[in-house]
Amino acid sequence: MGRWTGCLLVSCLLVVACSAGSGSTDAVEEVSGSDVGVDTAVDVQDAADAVDVEDVEAVDDVPGGDLPLDLVPWDGLDEDVTPTDALDSQEGDSLEEDLLNDVADVEEMEDQWEDVPLCPTLEELEEPRAWGTVYLDPNCSSDSFYSQNIIEGLDEVLPGHPVRLTDGVSTVTTQTCPDGTYSFPALEDGLYVVQGEVPAEETLCSSANQAPRFFQAVEEGHVRIVTFGDSIPIYGPQPPFPTRLADLLSPLVEVDNVNLAQSGSTTSYWMPDGSHFQNQLAPALPGTDVVIISLGGNDLEYAMYGDFTGNPEQLLEIAAQFPELVDEIQVNLQIIIAAIKEIVPEADIVYIVYPNYAKTAYWKDYAGDYIGLVNSALTNAFGEIKETMSDLPGMTLVDMFKATANEDLDLYLSDPLHLSEAGTYRWAEEIFVALGGVRISQSPLGLHRDIGFAPPDCGNSVD
Repeated sequence: MGRWTGCLLVSCLLVVACSAGSGSTDAVEEVSGSDVGVDTAVDVQDAADAVDVEDVEAVDDVPGGDLPLDLVPWDGLDEDVTPTDALDSQEGDSLEEDLLNDVADVEEMEDQWEDVPLCPTLEELEEPRAWGTVYLDPNCSSDSFYSQNIIEGLDEVLPGHPVRLTDGVSTVTTQTCPDGTYSFPALEDGLYVVQGEVPAEETLCSSANQAPRFFQAVEEGHVRIVTFGDSIPIYGPQPPFPTRLADLLSPLVEVDNVNLAQSGSTTSYWMPDGSHFQNQLAPALPGTDVVIISLGGNDLEYAMYGDFTGNPEQLLEIAAQFPELVDEIQVNLQIIIAAIKEIVPEADIVYIVYPNYAKTAYWKDYAGDYIGLVNSALTNAFGEIKETMSDLPGMTLVDMFKATANEDLDLYLSDPLHLSEAGTYRWAEEIFVALGGVRISQSPLGLHRDIGFAPPDCGNSVD
């Protein structure tokens, strides 16, 4: 059933009723929900207040198979027969008792509908708007903002689910429609953050595209962001992307930006028992709201360059080492993340997935006829790391692999690995979107955001 068809049926059910005393029908003309802007909360009119439940004679038969509630309260009666007609034609106190129970069921049903708003009409969805679908993802098939896979028959939409939006000054809350969709229409130009409420304790956000602590920090007016890892956040045209991110966020929230990235560092450099972690990262973590990690690329690069003598055939041997190396990277990252969470358990941990460098002109020239092998090796390596990271509790992923999949990656690089000026802007924008960010402007960001939740047992855990 389509979204608008479902909404029409729900509206019809709630606003059509008959008067028991006279047999005449009084229709409630209009039921509407207010547009949701940054200064107005969602207001869905309770249509049941327009008529007295005890005066209800009949409710039109509305198919309810696709909706979360039973929409046919007078079970077993033809649509042209009212409950009072049925009582006239049958005898016994049991029938009257059954009717009273049916009326009670209607009252209970009306109370339940208070938690599921009517879908707005097409006219009410004024542009620009932030919108999407909230759903259960029991098999964790989604793993980033760009990797959403709502599987019919397996995944389940969440109706009546709270979704919030803030601009740092005020916060509004809406609820998803019966088809799981939400919308914040008619937004003014500016920056916002969207946050779907976690359905249950320990539930994972399998789409890894929202950051609860960041949302709270924006509401509080101040956010501390610590970035660490390899040279991507620091090397190349200045300012680097962490500074670009702070500049991007400045109209929304005051930012304390700390960049601890070290050129050439690998995952082993940042292990909890090492000097980088103990002397630089750990002292900077208290009070931090968001920790951004760019790490693992040098582990792979050193394997590529360290043993390479210029013979492209060596790439076959190097590629054969990748699975074992990827396993080591993942283990190291999980140990580092666990140590971070011991210091700042509420902080959002953001991992940046590298783009597919095999798409660049440099790598195509470098690998020659073996570029397909390099492409497969990087795709498998970054894909496996992304899947592992997305399954960790509380992780947010910046999926640069998928974000740039259909773009010319050379535009964002100043050399084979490091960002150009355009790249620093693009990385900052993608981090903002992954954190739940929405930008309403001539260059909008993050307008459509699906949010998937999954049980913790479908992912990995950090030991």
